Amino acid sequence: EVHRGKVRREDRRGLDAAQSLGVNPSAVAATCVLESGCRPTARDGGAEGLFQMYPAAFNEGLATALRANPALASQIVQGDAGRYDPVTSSIAAAGYQMQAAQFLQQRGVDNPTVLDTRGYYQFGGRYAVDLAQAPSETTMGQIMPNVSPSVFSGNGITPNTTVGQWRTMVSNRIGNAAGQSVRI
Repeated sequence: EVHRGKVRREDRRGLDAAQSLGVNPSAVAATCVLESGCRPTARDGGAEGLFQMYPAAFNEGLATALRANPALASQIVQGDAGRYDPVTSSIAAAGYQMQAAQFLQQRGVDNPTVLDTRGYYQFGGRYAVDLAQAPSETTMGQIMPNVSPSVFSGNGITPNTTVGQWRTMVSNRIGNAAGQSVRI
């Protein structure tokens, strides 16, 4: 988060932690913008914090990050408070981004971009590869036929939204970060 033209120290530490994991800090910052507008106390259902992570995704991301770089444990705020701590939540989000990139790479998506991993972050692994590889004219309903209307509307789309429209919507919010590689 930028405050009076400067990156706050704790936010810089979170971005440095992402970089120590081999995750592009822009991927983490873009996710923060998309998920909560970088508001640490944001809540939407069970998703909370800067990165709007559900507890399971938060814990997965944190575990992935700590396996990759155990030294980050000294920066972690334990318990539920960690979901609201900028550094801890940045580490968890970076770990989750790393997990998303690895998932896509293992399934043939070379050098996943922030936009490629967005499907994993937003809708889970079940649809991530199809979203990353789908032609622009494919509808979200074709990719995710079993998703409820409330999930679509909760994400600001409909089953008739095309993948191209969804990609444009995401790209418009995060600019050139959308096309950047998640891994550095």
